[in-house]
Amino acid sequence: SLRDVMKPGFPGLLEHLYAFEKLFAQYLSALYDHLTDELMISTAMYGTQWFLTLFSSVLPPQIVANIFDVFFLRGYAIVHQVALSVLALVEEQLLACDFDGAMLVLSNV
Repeated sequence: SLRDVMKPGFPGLLEHLYAFEKLFAQYLSALYDHLTDELMISTAMYGTQWFLTLFSSVLPPQIVANIFDVFFLRGYAIVHQVALSVLALVEEQLLACDFDGAMLVLSNV
């Protein structure tokens, strides 16, 4: 729940980041390997911002409004799905990036 995500120490956030990392490795394995093994970018480095703000810091307001609508119906499952979709959309670009370029892309999807 959103409450667990915002508790001191962010226990819910850590759980969601762990689950997302497993999904990312399963569904976008080449990109996951590139970011984590080659560039040493952990999912927490960009996922924290995405998950805490429900993408409001990186996506246009109309898309965020749609995410919020589905979030209130389905919970954090939609956040994982959106994160995977965002990564799939920029996969080719990220595969060609170095560390700085990848962080720029992930911060401004």
